[in-house]
Amino acid sequence: MDKLNIASKALHLKQCCGKIVVKSKNNQYKIQIPYQVKLIKGFLDFNKSCTRFYVGPHNNSNIKELNVTNNFGVVFIVYNISLPNEAREHFSVNMTETVILRPGKSSTIAFLTFKPTIPDLQLTSFIRLHTNISHFDIPLLCFTDVLKCYTREFLKDADFLFVTFVPYNDYSAELKIPIYAS
Repeated sequence: MDKLNIASKALHLKQCCGKIVVKSKNNQYKIQIPYQVKLIKGFLDFNKSCTRFYVGPHNNSNIKELNVTNNFGVVFIVYNISLPNEAREHFSVNMTETVILRPGKSSTIAFLTFKPTIPDLQLTSFIRLHTNISHFDIPLLCFTDVLKCYTREFLKDADFLFVTFVPYNDYSAELKIPIYAS
């Protein structure tokens, strides 16, 4: 499970209240809007594998459940889920109703459908949860099994050529390379 934290930078009470001052062009009018923020300790858990999609010939997991766990001390209500423009042509979200999660409870809040249209799509985006607490951006990732390789030749002479070979992973999915020894 992956954790999404909220309000980790607010350390002092001064950061949690104040006023917004709006002035007119000619400074004749000045409006002050007071605000107060209530920080809620906790986090939202989700399974990273539910938001990672392989793009390739043997892709058979185009629909995944988005399951979250409420680790806040208050009721957590998800009333909408949205996708940014770059993800809309490749994904759809099916959320049938508002989801209410009591503290410590888990639930499937939506189904993500991946519609692969580009054979070598590599996309790093997010899914935005609109809730009663705040909005949460959950990472969304499409990846292929293609690695980029960089080579660098050095120490050329008549008998030897040494080459540094570096496989580079463009996306944030875990990559395991087996070690073969002779």
